[in-house]
Amino acid sequence: MTESPQSAESMQRRNSFLPFRRKLCYAAFVCATVLLAIEAAARLVSSDAEVQTRFAQIEQVLIHLGSDPGEIMFEADPERFWRLKPSLQLSTKTDKRWSGMIANSRGFRNREFSLKKPAGTYRIVCIGDSTTFGFGVDCDEAWPHRLEGLLNASSSGSRIEVINAGVPGYTSYQGLQYAKQLLPALQPDLVVVTFGNNDGWCWDNHTDREFARSRRDRAGVPLLRSSRAMQLGTLWYQNRLKNSSRPDHRWADDVWSYRTEPDWTPRVPVNEFAENLSEIALLCHRAGTKIALVQWPDRIQLGGTPTPRQHYLDAIERVCADQAIPRANVVTAFMVRPSETRAMYLPDDNIHVDAAGNRIVARAVANVIGNAIQVTQPLGN
Repeated sequence: MTESPQSAESMQRRNSFLPFRRKLCYAAFVCATVLLAIEAAARLVSSDAEVQTRFAQIEQVLIHLGSDPGEIMFEADPERFWRLKPSLQLSTKTDKRWSGMIANSRGFRNREFSLKKPAGTYRIVCIGDSTTFGFGVDCDEAWPHRLEGLLNASSSGSRIEVINAGVPGYTSYQGLQYAKQLLPALQPDLVVVTFGNNDGWCWDNHTDREFARSRRDRAGVPLLRSSRAMQLGTLWYQNRLKNSSRPDHRWADDVWSYRTEPDWTPRVPVNEFAENLSEIALLCHRAGTKIALVQWPDRIQLGGTPTPRQHYLDAIERVCADQAIPRANVVTAFMVRPSETRAMYLPDDNIHVDAAGNRIVARAVANVIGNAIQVTQPLGN
């Protein structure tokens, strides 16, 4: 029986289609294999921290300051870029400025405490950067710990608990994200906020807000967000687009020594800085929590030289005046005896102070917030 022309033509189409489908599957298999190989290679040559610009740069700053690589202290955080590794102790033999207890089991530079506020306790949470964390001093020498001692010694009311939530390198943007987490979790009665030391820095010609937005944009595509190769490619493109002349971030030496004029894109522009502080204040208001802001001095101010941070100090003053927020002016406290307080700064450091300087900060903050916590006796040393 002779096969009809139509049947022969149909058979020919089926025979030609099957090889094409096999070819397509083979091509897809090859592409997938190549992509997996690229991803595996990317993960071999870089850590996730290294390809996240914000995280990588805080590590470079720590190394610049003579510390061990930042990864021993930090881990990546999706909202705050980085956070302290919990349950971390550093040896005083290997690290002079970051030593002792770095973080408790909850990631705070603080003794262990109950997440739920104990009955009869007035809880204060100090949100800030490395000046709050206590760069260069032990945990019990940092001003939040000193503040707790001062207030408890001078109060006839509730027991006062001060929690140190300072994280090195933080800006007001990161502080705002942290406040959103801390307020419902810790239910503090008072929040003390110290920012302005990192907000004016430039890292990758992107503000913190822009960087966070780019991360959120990638969040819609989980595979792309988790791809190390995609992260490396994005980082390379950003550096090429911005004509980065210092991919190793050696700019830290110039910036830290105030030898570079701040004519860059800051991590947090002054207007956003004020907005972030106002937003933190609004969060506190909605939670029924009081708030106080701290103005932090730098060494060059005490010598009569204008500080590049002045715009941020002025913004703190404006926010406090506009919203009737208590302000601890540590600049004024240090200016009482400038020749003595200048000697309290760490060597080759314009921001961080020693244990004696932290005691002055604690007294300045205690004098401002004392009324809120029923301090009835003079504040001592």
